[in-house]
Amino acid sequence: MCRITGIPHLKHTHGILQYLAHLIDDYVKNYSLLTIYFGPIYDLDGNGIRDSDHIIRYL
Repeated sequence: MCRITGIPHLKHTHGILQYLAHLIDDYVKNYSLLTIYFGPIYDLDGNGIRDSDHIIRYL
């Protein structure tokens, strides 16, 4: 079961996060395994290539 705990979030996002948790639960029930990577994505120019550390450092 997917649980959302320990993540600071605003009250208005709770419903969205619960919906996402429900989708993840359904996926895992059907496919048994799911790998998810969370974190920021830096691609300011939208070219599909990660921005350099130098650019990210100044965000």
